[in-house]
Amino acid sequence: MRALLGLVVAALILSVFSLAAGAQQNTIGGPGPAVGQGNEKQMTPDEFIAFKSRNLNMIEVRRKKLDEEKVCVEAATTPTQIRKCRLHHPMGPGSRGQRGSAQQPLAGEQQ
Repeated sequence: MRALLGLVVAALILSVFSLAAGAQQNTIGGPGPAVGQGNEKQMTPDEFIAFKSRNLNMIEVRRKKLDEEKVCVEAATTPTQIRKCRLHHPMGPGSRGQRGSAQQPLAGEQQ
């Protein structure tokens, strides 16, 4: 009976270690298949050009918004004006990881 119990305990310990080792193999990119393991869809040259164009366009849109925000911050004279310069996200306040939509004013600052 003791031998059987020891065998069961050993099997449980080995399964825990094998699960931990398997989890470490897929650390890049979060859950799902690991990056670079042949899971990429093969694109035609036309699909690649369209994909690249969309990505470059998104970068340009972001760059334009950041340039506008920079000009706004440079012109600001109070912390409240700087807060108003922040990018507005389409899903509303707090949609980009901010905790809560209300910010506390700095000492001596009016809202």
